[in-house]
This record gives sequence, C-alpha cells and structure tokens, in this order.
Amino acid sequence: MKKDYYTIKQPLIRKFIEDSTRVAMKTPSIHGVIKVDITEANKKIKEQNNISDQKISLTSYILSCISKAVETNLSLQAYKTFNGKLFIFNDVDILLPIEVKIDKQYFPIIHLLRKINKMSISEINNEILNTKKVGRSNSISKKQTVILFAFYLLPGFLRRMIFSFLLKFPLVQRNYLGTVGVTAVGMFGTGDSFGIGIPNHSLTITLGGIYTAPAIFDKQVCERKYINITISVNHDIVDGAPAARFTKTLKTMIEKCIGL
Repeated sequence: MKKDYYTIKQPLIRKFIEDSTRVAMKTPSIHGVIKVDITEANKKIKEQNNISDQKISLTSYILSCISKAVETNLSLQAYKTFNGKLFIFNDVDILLPIEVKIDKQYFPIIHLLRKINKMSISEINNEILNTKKVGRSNSISKKQTVILFAFYLLPGFLRRMIFSFLLKFPLVQRNYLGTVGVTAVGMFGTGDSFGIGIPNHSLTITLGGIYTAPAIFDKQVCERKYINITISVNHDIVDGAPAARFTKTLKTMIEKCIGL
C-alpha cells in the first residue's frame, strides 16, 4: 500500500525554539505596536542600490536603526544577575532567525549579528545573505557548537531547567543569545499585520507586515508605505518611559532616513 504521507528529520534548532519558548512564557513582558512610514526609506534604498555595488535591503537598514536606537539607551539591553545587579552591555548583539534551505526544506537558523552597532548597512546585508547562502551561522564558535549539540541530547525537561538557570548569567546570555532579539516574520509577506513574540531578551523587536495606506503628507492625501513593528520588553528590567523613548527614537530614525 502506497503511503499518503512522508517524514522529514527536524534540525536541532527546533529543540532550541521549543525550549526558549517555554522558558520565555514566564517572562513578564509588555508589548507595544507602532506603524512606521518607510516610503522615503524605500526610495533612498532603491536609489542607493542603483548607483552603488554595496547593496542594502530594508531589513538590514531597520536592523541598523534598531542597534543605533539601543545605543541611545543601553539600559534596554540590561540583564539581571542572581544578586540583583544589572549587566549593561556597551555593544549591541542582535539575535536574528534566518531562514535557510536544508535538504529541500526551509528551516530557521539562529544567527548573531555581533557588534551590529559598529557595522555599516551593507555589511549587515552581506552577512545575512552569506548566512543564507552557506546555510549555517558562523557567529557561534566550533566549541560552542559542540556544547550545544551535547546539550540538545538531554531530555527536554532537563534542558529547560538548565536553560532557565543559564539565563541568570548575563555573559552566557550575550554569548549564546545576544543582547537584543529581532524577528522579521512579516518581511516574507504583505498586508497590515503584526506579530507578538515570546521574548527571551530584555528587548525584542518583531517586524510585521508591509502595506500601503492613504495618508496626509505635505498637506495632500496620497498613498504611503508602512511597516508594523512590535516592541516587547521585560518589565522586570525595563520601565515604560525608556521603552517609550526608544520607540520614538527608532520610529524617527527610520522615517527620517537617518543613516541612509
């Protein structure tokens, strides 16, 4: 009898997603959704790509803006230790899931954009494209890869206990998960949609759908292009006021095309 189904082997990254999601559900997060006008940014990106060999994308530009906005208030990427002290990192390491093709199937891999606040937009774009091309992340060392492989051979309940314990050490958090989380799920489609993640970071950004909508611009009604962005913070560490300032800074940077 012919089977009417087929099976595939899931990569180890699925175990990471399972564990991190269950641990993150205990985080007291607050969320805010904003819509950001990207009309001018899109125009400038197209213009730059037409005249320069250093190609950039909207995703790489927004990632750059996020890192620069975090630089203005580093407390957004603070992490608490056992004794209540806060570790506040000077550089921004963004954890970004990147979809790659493995054995004819598409899976997300976890990639760390180290010190992204010191990278140019084209460097960010090239690193993302290279990661997609090779199908694996080079942001984790071979030693770390071996440790992670051994870790994921453990039973799920034990992994999650260890995972929760290790997140109490800010340096471990930064080395394996970065300081800021970004998910660009909405960049794969269009429409007025947004996502709310389950964050493991003090600051997590979810990029939602891109869409056009009528707006008043220069005293005229016209169509503008927008992207929805969800900003999630750990309320145990980040208060509403600095989160609001960060949100305003990020929105202004993107809409004013700062850095382009």
